Amino acid sequence: MAKAQNRTGDVFRDPFISGPGQGPEMVVLPPGRFTMGSPASEHRGLGDEGPQRMVQIGYRLAVGRYEVSVDEFSAFAEETGWSPDEVCLRWFSGQVRAMPGTTWLSPGFEQSGDHPVTCVSWHDAQAYVDWLNHRTGFTNRADRYRLPSEAEWEYAARAGSDADYSFGDDVSRLDDHAWYSRDRFRPYGNTHPVGRKLPNAFGLHDMHGNVLELVEDCYSDSYEDAPTDGSARTSDDCPDRVARGGAWNSGPDQLRSAQRSYGWPNSRTNWKGLRVARTLPE
Repeated sequence: MAKAQNRTGDVFRDPFISGPGQGPEMVVLPPGRFTMGSPASEHRGLGDEGPQRMVQIGYRLAVGRYEVSVDEFSAFAEETGWSPDEVCLRWFSGQVRAMPGTTWLSPGFEQSGDHPVTCVSWHDAQAYVDWLNHRTGFTNRADRYRLPSEAEWEYAARAGSDADYSFGDDVSRLDDHAWYSRDRFRPYGNTHPVGRKLPNAFGLHDMHGNVLELVEDCYSDSYEDAPTDGSARTSDDCPDRVARGGAWNSGPDQLRSAQRSYGWPNSRTNWKGLRVARTLPE
């Protein structure tokens, strides 16, 4: 276990237990409390950001410093032989299209290994996390890799802020922190290398924009009866999964820390990716 996991703010990577390689860079976050969602008077988007509630993250949490990259996902795909079995939807000229040949390796725009992987479904993200746990030896451990819960994601994104964004309410500062679209209906757009914009106060990059990030939770259009301990809301009947953070084709409102998105767990789009998390031992 990396010694750096002992202190809040430290960055660590878990080595693979056999062969070369290591897990994604992880940042240790402090325990804390925060108000999740937005007040009814300020709901935007789908109007599903409330009721606001206090959430307690009463444990040490590690969250990926960056979104999972093409290179990181490629290691999983090459070793396991994974290949997608569904089409990836593509954002083009303000419309969502099913265009033949659109995949995580060819998402409709040029990308390199340090771009965030996209065109992956919630099920694909789970397969990647399972592989990551196998390679690091964490499969049967309580502190294994996983997708963050929706509450953990918002806690990590806000980084102590109760404003629209981690840096405040000033939209003019978005360019310093996020890859996004001022006009979400522009004909062209694309992802960008992870970590090129300023991090938030927790040291996490691209929590606003670049790609939407899949989380563990089932989607519900209200926070009524949602957990307040940081855990995910799940059920056997779960037609939709939550994604957070906005993307390269999102407008400023869709990049807010409280903004919520959702989709089918088997859907793939060229604006959706993932970030991993771990609950650290005391």
